Formats: sequence, C-alpha cells, structure tokens
Amino acid sequence: MDNYNNLTEQPKWIGADTNSGIQLADQYAGILGAAMIADRHGNFEPSYFEKIKHQIRKSKKGRISGYGIKAVSTNSNPKLFKWWPERWS
Repeated sequence: MDNYNNLTEQPKWIGADTNSGIQLADQYAGILGAAMIADRHGNFEPSYFEKIKHQIRKSKKGRISGYGIKAVSTNSNPKLFKWWPERWS
C-alpha cells in the first residue's frame, strides 16, 4: 500500500468525465500536438496554437519553459518551427 502519511487528506481520484479541466488539458495537448507533430503528409497545423498562445502562462521575461507548457520535439529545439515565437525560448 502507498504511504500517504505526509498528506493532510487521502488523495481523491477524479474521473475525466467529472472534471472539465482535464478535458481542456487534453484539447490543448491536441492543439500543441497538431502544431508540432507532422501528419502523414509531413504537414504541421499551428493555426489553432496561434489562436490560444496568449493564454499560455509565461515568466516575466516572456518565456514559457518551466512556466506554461514544455514542448518536446524530436530534436529538442522547438525554435526550428517557423511559427514558434522567438521570445518564448
């Protein structure tokens, strides 16, 4: 059995069907995936990401690394995407 002695309460497992935040996170992950993972024709779709990028949490210097989302691409350099905002890196 897991040790929950340091918690003030027992953990509660909430299903995705009762938590709209989880569904929203899935949608945002899909948007980022479409922007960073090529489809079978080698195309990317950053247009949805462009529409929601103002909602991503950033540091005071405008960077998202460690604050909003962590983008991991095959070459670990999201700046190679033409649409990636330069100031986010």
